[in-house]
Amino acid sequence: MNSVYFAYVVVTFAYFPVATAGYAAYGNEVNADVLLSVSQPPALIAVANFMVLVHIAASYQVSACRIPDWIMPSTSS
Repeated sequence: MNSVYFAYVVVTFAYFPVATAGYAAYGNEVNADVLLSVSQPPALIAVANFMVLVHIAASYQVSACRIPDWIMPSTSS
């Protein structure tokens, strides 16, 4: 479980500067869904949507890793 906590700390330190810089640049003018606030260029919106899909697929793999733990009994004592 220590690796999960470590991962949360790493993700927090990765996202916090981006969120802070974004708020400093745009303030409250950004919608809750950031992708709706961006209107140009269309290629940027397409790439951002693709990256969201990759992020969701990767997070599904991490959460799905826990399924075999209750399907297959542990062999270590």
